[in-house]
Amino acid sequence: MLSRQPAFLFAALTLTSFAHADALQLAPVEVTGGEPSAGEVARAQLRDVPGGTHYIDMDSVQQGRVSTNEDVFKYQAGVYAKAANNEGVKLSIRGSGLNRGPGAHASGLYEMFDGLPLTGPGGTPYELKDPLWQSRVEVLRGANGFDQGALALGGAVNYVTRTGYDAPKLQLRYELGSRGYGQREISSGQVSGDADYYISLTDSESDGYQHQSAGSGKGVAANFGYRFNPDLETRFYLRYRETTNDTPGKLTRNQISHDPEAANTLNVARDSKRLQPGSTWLANKTTLQLDDNSRLEAGLAYHDYPMDLREGTNRLKVAYTDISGTLNYIRAGHAVRPRQQNHGRPAHHPGDAQQRHVGIRAYAGRQYRLLRARHQDPRLQLPGLRHRTARRQRPGIDVGLVADHRSGGDLHPSRNRSDLSGYRHAGQSA
Repeated sequence: MLSRQPAFLFAALTLTSFAHADALQLAPVEVTGGEPSAGEVARAQLRDVPGGTHYIDMDSVQQGRVSTNEDVFKYQAGVYAKAANNEGVKLSIRGSGLNRGPGAHASGLYEMFDGLPLTGPGGTPYELKDPLWQSRVEVLRGANGFDQGALALGGAVNYVTRTGYDAPKLQLRYELGSRGYGQREISSGQVSGDADYYISLTDSESDGYQHQSAGSGKGVAANFGYRFNPDLETRFYLRYRETTNDTPGKLTRNQISHDPEAANTLNVARDSKRLQPGSTWLANKTTLQLDDNSRLEAGLAYHDYPMDLREGTNRLKVAYTDISGTLNYIRAGHAVRPRQQNHGRPAHHPGDAQQRHVGIRAYAGRQYRLLRARHQDPRLQLPGLRHRTARRQRPGIDVGLVADHRSGGDLHPSRNRSDLSGYRHAGQSA
């Protein structure tokens, strides 16, 4: 009898365990999947390009100092970005734009705001590229920029502005540093039904490293988007900025070695500076979804960027005005239709590695120059310049056709690209 008790106890415990197991209920497990964000789609599309590209997430960059675009491209292999005394970063990819110094209108790259042209017949100015306004920056080096219509040596750079979908409702930012550096921003973005908005106001100042190298700037960026229906949406853009930058001039080798903070004596006597009294960029982009695999994008941009150059004996006033239009047909192997998330945020599916682009881009620009003598210092006067003025007008018009088939599996993308050697890049004047 005693030998059978352990077996009896084991059976009793087993039955008790089964009774408890019948009463045990596990917590529910919920598995959900979200639509990819616009940034995730852009990253996937750049990853499919069979060439050199960069995706720069500005949320990561803005965790540190963001005084100029030099800070944006600092850790991007193959991209050279260097500023000198002002915001005019010299941006070079694969040797492009070597003949332009910092502070000058850039060449050798095709640069865009939100896929719409910034580069025009007058080149690429720098004052509107405030890094605090960007959500991300997309870089396609060299011939990879052909996909965006770039026929320049360096490729294409696209600065994508924040919208109500990826901007906080309210953000305040204040940066302080040595040599009088300071930068402030207040911004807001929000979604309301089928509409969204984003607005940002910034201002900055710095005393500079050298004497006669102080600078300041202030501006505003805003955009407003509206979705009429699942197949049609539009967005309006505004950028406006004013800058003032002193120019210290050139130094001798001995000065660079022993007194690098000095400024050129002549520049100090002239109080040399470069004023950009108000640059404006207005644009609209409208997207029509034709079907699950294709869409049509139409854009129009107006760009006005006057300059007041007080850097020499003569005062030079320059007024540039560009009008650019784009029309793109994009077809992908998988669905590119925007889909609504639960909170109403549209997102695009990246599709597969194959896309076809057919586009038309037109540029029309006009440049005015007014040359006048300056006599702030009698020692700097030149004979015969007191009443002399000169006015020159130079129009420029460029039209190009873009046709491209891109495949992520093709290691020789040039075989799939149409020959557009007969067309000029937008940075060249007619």
